[in-house]
Amino acid sequence: MRRWPFVLLLSVFLFKGQAISQQATAAKALHDLFTAAWDYDMQQRPDNASEQGDRRWNDRWEDTTLAAIEQNRSRSLEPASNRPGT
Repeated sequence: MRRWPFVLLLSVFLFKGQAISQQATAAKALHDLFTAAWDYDMQQRPDNASEQGDRRWNDRWEDTTLAAIEQNRSRSLEPASNRPGT
């Protein structure tokens, strides 16, 4: 009869520990989701990533030289039938 409160108390602690473990797992999954979303956003906008201090995507910056701008402009002005691949 004296063991009954001890068993009850022990079972409460075990269930509470299990709930804490599930919360930690959910928190880790949420943190991983935030990290994946951040990485995707930085990969899609490498100039913004560099401004934020993330240098992993510096090799993917858009070519903003005068020659590249002129080439893009000439491509957009020519008729679609003259473009390569059409």
